Amino acid sequence: MLGFILVTLLFILSFCILHKIQFKYKSIVKIILIILAIEVYVFNINSYRTILKNYDKKDSSNLNIEMKNMEYDEKTKAYIIRKNSNPSIILEGVDTEVATVKIEANVINADKVKYNISYTDKTSSEFRELPSKVLVNEMERSKYTTCYLSGESEKLKINFESDLEEDIYLKINEITINEKIPFNFSITRVMTLLMITVLIYGMFKWDLMKKPYKAENIKQELFLILTVVIFAIIVLWIAVTTPRMQEIYEEYVNALSQGEASLIEEPPKELTSLTNPYDYTLRKKADIEANDEYIWDATLYNNKYYVYFGALPFLLLPVPIKILTGSYLQLNYGVLIFNEITIISLVGLIKLLYKKYFKDLSFRYLILAIIGIISGSLIFWITRRPHIYEFVLSAGIAFSTLGIYFMFKACEKEKIRYKYMCLAATCLALSVACRPNCLFASLIFIPLCIKTLINNIKEKRNILKLILLVGLPYVVVGISLMIFNYVRFDNIFEFGMNYQLTVNDVRNYAHRIFAIPVGIFTQLFELPVTTNEFPFFTYQYDVMPFFGYYYKEAMVCGLFILNPINYILIFLIGLKKKVKEKQAYNCALLFTIVGFIISIFNVMKAGSLQRYSMDFAWMLNIASYLTLFLIVSNIKSKEIKKYILKISIGVTIFMLFVNFIVGGVCGENNLLEKIYPQEFYNIRYDICFWE
Repeated sequence: MLGFILVTLLFILSFCILHKIQFKYKSIVKIILIILAIEVYVFNINSYRTILKNYDKKDSSNLNIEMKNMEYDEKTKAYIIRKNSNPSIILEGVDTEVATVKIEANVINADKVKYNISYTDKTSSEFRELPSKVLVNEMERSKYTTCYLSGESEKLKINFESDLEEDIYLKINEITINEKIPFNFSITRVMTLLMITVLIYGMFKWDLMKKPYKAENIKQELFLILTVVIFAIIVLWIAVTTPRMQEIYEEYVNALSQGEASLIEEPPKELTSLTNPYDYTLRKKADIEANDEYIWDATLYNNKYYVYFGALPFLLLPVPIKILTGSYLQLNYGVLIFNEITIISLVGLIKLLYKKYFKDLSFRYLILAIIGIISGSLIFWITRRPHIYEFVLSAGIAFSTLGIYFMFKACEKEKIRYKYMCLAATCLALSVACRPNCLFASLIFIPLCIKTLINNIKEKRNILKLILLVGLPYVVVGISLMIFNYVRFDNIFEFGMNYQLTVNDVRNYAHRIFAIPVGIFTQLFELPVTTNEFPFFTYQYDVMPFFGYYYKEAMVCGLFILNPINYILIFLIGLKKKVKEKQAYNCALLFTIVGFIISIFNVMKAGSLQRYSMDFAWMLNIASYLTLFLIVSNIKSKEIKKYILKISIGVTIFMLFVNFIVGGVCGENNLLEKIYPQEFYNIRYDICFWE
């Protein structure tokens, strides 16, 4: 109580002193004090509730405890929770008002166990259940359940989840009623709130943010660097806390290291003897299970396994590492490397566009664009899910974004810089060697090439230079891919997708054009299914009624829900005659068209998968923020501009939060919770402080 009073007086005194004195960073200090006050008082409300009131504390010494469906193992000194046994602990003789229930226990053969409390009180003579909790080893906060009951309780019951993969050995040291919840000061929570609050405050108050962006402005450059570093650290944290996923990856690295195009492992006769091994229903009927009797998602041709993924990412990183060290590069670190390149490329790209077309627009819109474009690009999602699919996808996007960056670098000044044209062509061509879908990114490059060629023909110079510098990379990469395809599949245009052992026979796909409306809705606009429990979103597998075959993996929602800034694209058509920056408008339109083309192609060839949105998410995000810049630049009313700024900040912060929670924290199949539960529940309890 004394500490509570002293801290309160300290906050009041600090604000009084700040109010009377004048110094440059007074507002920042006030923000810090407010956030500290919120941390101390609001986020620790449960702690104050048990500290400020003297609840009657009880433990096993003055409670009648009955174990139901829980065997005691003398060897481990633990209770065994068997599968489907409905185990529970009944506490009788409580006879007091219950504020908390603490289970001091550890799971011996696992990291966590799910449980909930059932209670009786003045309104309920029979048991009612409270929401479930997860007890995590060595995590104090997970062992407390806060209770808001009506009057005294006669008895309680602790129910443990029994729908488990294996028996759980739970060592229970003590069960305590009304144990005081310790005060918890979260540095992570304070720093996160501080950064977001200071950013929002600075958007409106700092001259640094209000002034147009100038590369010579050291403060602006440092702020940009800080923003990029924060994103780089977030992606690094996601990669480090993601488990190793090798799958078919190691077999492919081994084959390439030995100069082989096919995998070393041979397919079983049960598979090759099928009339159509590419028919999933036929494989299932024959009881040939994936990852056991055959390699799922491998390519089968002439009784050999191949991989349809692009070979370039493997030749760049894993194969040299395997040859030099004898060990395998972990996929999570491979994905991390390419994603960090993508972040740098996207920041460089948006900076170039901003300097070229929006010299008079304030610096704050550039910062918003960087935050929105990176967080909305699904980088968090694929870093949290580093399978072989994400490895080649991240490599393809890294080369694509780098190529588009060099493209705008080439036309940054009045004269075309051909070395950057060559670098752009090289990167864009190499992206196809990672993932064939990335060929569509070259559609953004074509208008510049045509325009430059026409100008060169008029001036009668640099025609051959342009053709060689731009065409040669595509020719070299194209011929290399054709040779590689012919060696594998006797067809220079076959990448292996037609012979893929996947959910459907790709060779016989039909009527795919009718799947486009379903696919576009699912990929872009499908609403999320929300829950009351962190992380508040759950996965969906069903699609809207389509009387044919349409494939969908676990998705949270459509891209336009994750990135609501994309809805601004509906204004593009109406802006055409109203904006002065015609080139910027054309860029926004081009990014939008190419993005939708890739989306339609993915729908027709594969289906709806959350990770596939990364192929075009960055394009639509760039187009969306360019559209925002165009609108702001052409509005004269300062009042309307203020409203647009506020909405833009709100939407961008929403994108950052939702994409981080959905992709960075959860990812597909909640990998963080399964592999690193302490990391997951630290974030959960920092956000859900009321639990």
